[in-house]
Amino acid sequence: INGNVNFTVSAGYDDIHFDMDRGDMTCGDLTINYSGGNDVQIEVDQTSVLTTGNVDIDMNSGDDCFLHLNDNAGNDAKWNVTGDVDVFHNSAAADVELFIHQHSKLDISGNLSITHIATGGDHCEIQIDNDADTLQVGGAISMSLSGGAIGTNDDLRIDQNGGVFTTGGDVSMTLNGGDDCHFDLTNTSLATINGNLSITQNGGDDSRLDIAHNNVRLVVNGDVNLRHNAGTGLIEFETNWNSITDINGSFNLTAFAGGDLLIDMNNTSSLLIEGNFNRAASPNKYGELDMAANSTIEFNSAVNAQIIPQDAGDGGDGFDLETVIINNTFGTAPQLSTEGLSTINNSITFVNGIISSTQANILVIADGTSKAGASDASHVDGYVRKVGRNPIGEFTSTTEGFAFPVGGGGEYAPIYITRPGASTDAFDATYINSPAHDAGYDSTSKVPALDHISSMEYWLLEVNAGAPSVQVALSWEDPRSGGVDNLPDLRVAHWQGTWTDEGNGYITGSPAAGIVQSAAAISTFSPFTLSSVAITNPLPVELLSFNAHLNGTQVDISWETANEINCDYFIVERSADGMSWEKIIQTAGAGNSTSFISYFEVDFEPLKGVSYYRLTQFDYDGSSETFNIVPVEYLGNDEPGMTIFPNPASADNLPNIHLTDFGNEPILVVVRDITGKEFYSKVIITENGDALTAIDPGQQIPSGAYLVTASSENRLYSKKLIIQNAQ
Repeated sequence: INGNVNFTVSAGYDDIHFDMDRGDMTCGDLTINYSGGNDVQIEVDQTSVLTTGNVDIDMNSGDDCFLHLNDNAGNDAKWNVTGDVDVFHNSAAADVELFIHQHSKLDISGNLSITHIATGGDHCEIQIDNDADTLQVGGAISMSLSGGAIGTNDDLRIDQNGGVFTTGGDVSMTLNGGDDCHFDLTNTSLATINGNLSITQNGGDDSRLDIAHNNVRLVVNGDVNLRHNAGTGLIEFETNWNSITDINGSFNLTAFAGGDLLIDMNNTSSLLIEGNFNRAASPNKYGELDMAANSTIEFNSAVNAQIIPQDAGDGGDGFDLETVIINNTFGTAPQLSTEGLSTINNSITFVNGIISSTQANILVIADGTSKAGASDASHVDGYVRKVGRNPIGEFTSTTEGFAFPVGGGGEYAPIYITRPGASTDAFDATYINSPAHDAGYDSTSKVPALDHISSMEYWLLEVNAGAPSVQVALSWEDPRSGGVDNLPDLRVAHWQGTWTDEGNGYITGSPAAGIVQSAAAISTFSPFTLSSVAITNPLPVELLSFNAHLNGTQVDISWETANEINCDYFIVERSADGMSWEKIIQTAGAGNSTSFISYFEVDFEPLKGVSYYRLTQFDYDGSSETFNIVPVEYLGNDEPGMTIFPNPASADNLPNIHLTDFGNEPILVVVRDITGKEFYSKVIITENGDALTAIDPGQQIPSGAYLVTASSENRLYSKKLIIQNAQ
């Protein structure tokens, strides 16, 4: 039919039946306007193929509205809609049904909209009947139910009993009255919503999304929005058996009283989420999560950071996290953070992603909760709270210990405790990848038995509940910990106003990595770090300060160290832009020292404007560490005289002398060492009081300090010159 098909009944009890049993039909738009007293039915059966444009059904009275594929007989019927489907139904005690049965397929290129105004005992339903059926909607689906009464089966439903259900846009179901709203997936259903899934309750009784059976999968490539505005019942999102729900957005929960919103995960069902669980701020933080012990939530975003939700809510609502998998591959750390107390009650597995936490927003591992997989790629950068005595089996001398999955700076660095005495005992622990000395724990204040304290890292271990007494074990790893080469000399150091020796009661590992445990149980807790009873175990240079200050026309450079292990030398570099660096000073290190050492050097020829200085320390084996960058601003010396650059200089980079304000007269330039020995002498004639020349003695000047003088009959200037030749 090269045009549209229109049906109109304005009165009476006549039906409109559009039935196909085999054969094909193609037409433009299909429009039905019905104000009669009976039914509107479109039946596509057997192997029929119906192709239409937009479908618009408007029923202001009458009985049922049925759109059925293979409901009566046969298989493999198809209905292709190249536009939208819009159904409006306002009829007494009558149903709206879109049924897809027996290997049939409904393909709607546009949107599907169904509006149903009930009066009692009628429902509005989309049903996909079995594994071989398909409903494909290129746009969005919108369903709403108004009127009706609770307990009358005035329901709004999507029932998928198998097969494939796909949309290109949002799915929204709005219950304004009537009885219940259901979105049920059973058997081997696969539903893919390429948009948001929204259930809004403004009246009626309950709304329920039930993912009910094995091998059922719901994929939402957007957000899931559950909003309870009114109604006597609740909105429940329920998963069962080994079903999988994959939400590539956030789970947004909105209600105005406790008990109105529930996420209920049963059996071994899984929920994969790329966004967050969002509840309104208190006092409206409503929404509850109940999980069976073996149900799983996986935080698995690759495009954004995520938040692990807190336990507490308002109105008695709370979040119960049981089995959790951390698998966030977003490129910027931290990939996750905690919100309040986020408690894991059964197990946590670290795969990918760093979790950021504080003591106020802390990851809590409950008594009996297992964990696995912590690594450089996935751990907690911040605080972890461990409650209770179980599980056991992680490293300690008795294999009855717990490893806090903490780290920092992109490195996993666990601290361990042996099994505490009570199930209510609780510890908070965190790792800091910087010297304890910098936080006020003086590394030089130590008992005589300790030779030196780590300048690389430390842990805070504090009691949160109870009065436990446990042994403490610390991990090390090269290069994170700075070097361990003699395991028997390694110790657990404990800050108690000074660094005390907690011994080496048990140790395992190699110079590359390992764990050392205190010799006895500890009952007071505070910072812990690695230490050594001998010069072995470098735990390397501890830099206390590095400063550069302008002093007239020169820059004074100073630094202090508390420990130096195998320290060969230091270099100071200067940069005009913070990117390209030149070495200006080299100073010998102390080798091995556990005392304070102060260093002082001078840049006699600073760069004009803002320049940058940095310090690098070299070990005997050639390894090095570069410390912080310090900026200095020098506005320049506008007085006339003499400038030498570069300074320090070398045989490969000869110094230049710039003379100003001498007038047109001969100037004698002389270079002498500190004993007065002359290495260079030359008479220069200036032009208009200005001269620039290189100091080239024709021979290599030895490394050292020299005095350069420039004199005429009326003026005399002198500057210090440093020569640094390659070793």
